Amino acid sequence: MTAHRLVLGVDGGGPRWFVDGKPVHCGSELEVWCPNAHGAPGRAGAWLAVRFEMEGAHPALYFTVGQGTRLVARSVDPANEAAVWERVDVRWPVPELLRSKARPK
Repeated sequence: MTAHRLVLGVDGGGPRWFVDGKPVHCGSELEVWCPNAHGAPGRAGAWLAVRFEMEGAHPALYFTVGQGTRLVARSVDPANEAAVWERVDVRWPVPELLRSKARPK
């Protein structure tokens, strides 16, 4: 799957964040690329499942660890927020069926 960016755009309701041209709503599931995470054997990095939320007018990505929820990413520079998010690799979740077919047998 190709990585995309979280991009600020506009739809009929006003400003909205998009991934791959599709609107992202609060509670949407996404995946974010973490280059320092443990991936497949012999490969650095992994896609981690996150939940998109808004903190006021600012997006935040959350992931769950055990039974707690932890913040993954939040812009600390609201004046340049769009530029910050456009450097983060995100994608829509890969369907489980595709994941299972991609696993080595």
